[in-house]
Amino acid sequence: MSLSQTVAQVVADYATFSPMAVLHYIHDAAKQIDLVLVIPHDRRIDSHVVVMTRLDGERVLVEIDTTDRPVAEALVASGIPRSQITLTWRGESIPAA
Repeated sequence: MSLSQTVAQVVADYATFSPMAVLHYIHDAAKQIDLVLVIPHDRRIDSHVVVMTRLDGERVLVEIDTTDRPVAEALVASGIPRSQITLTWRGESIPAA
């Protein structure tokens, strides 16, 4: 399985059932972005992204992660080395090529 396919599968797993909202997995192959969008049933609550990753070559950039199941840990568990993952949402810098 390619890096892109692995990341897509990991992120898609975050689009689980919720009695409070509808969760949508979104994949943009051209921009190499995977995310999960939450649309609450209560429209007074704003929709928001809970997990978002972007590929930069062979590096996985975690742009957003507001879950209690860190996506970086799920990526590592799927076989992607932690050294290949950058938590940009936490301020980690992208290593120079």
